[in-house]
Amino acid sequence: MKTCKITYTFYLVVVSACLVFSPPVYGDQIVAWGDQIVTWSDGAYVEAPPPAGKDFTAISTSGGHALALISDGTIVGWGIDFEGQATPPAGDNYIAVAAGHWYSLALTSDGRIQAWGIGNFGQLQAPTEPGFTHIAAGSSRCLALDFDGSIQTWGFWDFYDEGAPTLPAGTGYTAIAVSSEHHPWHTLALKSDGSIMAWGEDDYGQATPPGGTDYIALAAGVYHSLALKSDGSIVAWGAGGPGQTGYAHYGQAIPPPGTDFVAIASGSFHCLALKSDGSIVGWGRNDYGQVTAPPGNDYTAIAAGGDCSLALKKFVCGFDLLGDNNKDCKVDLQDLAAIAQNWLIDCYTDPSNSACVPK
Repeated sequence: MKTCKITYTFYLVVVSACLVFSPPVYGDQIVAWGDQIVTWSDGAYVEAPPPAGKDFTAISTSGGHALALISDGTIVGWGIDFEGQATPPAGDNYIAVAAGHWYSLALTSDGRIQAWGIGNFGQLQAPTEPGFTHIAAGSSRCLALDFDGSIQTWGFWDFYDEGAPTLPAGTGYTAIAVSSEHHPWHTLALKSDGSIMAWGEDDYGQATPPGGTDYIALAAGVYHSLALKSDGSIVAWGAGGPGQTGYAHYGQAIPPPGTDFVAIASGSFHCLALKSDGSIVGWGRNDYGQVTAPPGNDYTAIAAGGDCSLALKKFVCGFDLLGDNNKDCKVDLQDLAAIAQNWLIDCYTDPSNSACVPK
């Protein structure tokens, strides 16, 4: 049985592990509802398959472990769990998750940050006040957006211990992304006007973003960066650009053409993009199959870390159940709510009503 191999360097300690079995698991066959987790990659070791289950709403991975948020506000984790980084805290008030190397972050509904796992470099020393709206986790570097759009950071920032960077001043930032390695490191931030700020190491221009004010999402790899534009196209810069050769040049800075993309994600040297039709496109380094996405067009979210890739797959009920209006294989309050919206509508007397669809 082939599996996925992920290698981490933690000072002088090298750990190899993975998250998924190979061949790729294209979907959990258990009848459930909501979104299911799909993973793909290939390699020589195995740590754990993704959890079976129902109603997942968000995913994050560092490559060694992964987190998934369930619609009831609870978190499930899997993968490497040396110091509990894949064992999330109890509770049902979480709204976001972020997996770093050896540690994890989660955001509660009141904007408080929870951190767990290994905290040798201060990555568990998250600010304690409420009001945060977004979190990002690097190898041991953490960022958060406050309610006013200002940026806060904690953890270890430089392999040579030169200290934390000078953050961009001001408020109004709407998204953040941080690379997954101790060295080099770089960080991206999206401003409310759609422009991009970047700082950190810039060996290959990965911290020199393009101009413009029409960006809506960001992703950071080791030596490259991605941005999604409002027209659905992708821009990439840094290592892996056209004509580049040598170390770390896997074409990761050559995004696919088109204007129908709705989400982006980046691992160490590979990239993923979700299209508006629900299909996934991958590019960059593919030695573990991390770029070879599963077929289909029913995916709703993507995540990448190290050399592994994850996606949420929309469950489609394979049966016709009387009264199951949303086709989730059960009749529940959601179906009754849909019926209630059309209660007492008479298509004979009111055929122009939008709820009346001719046969």
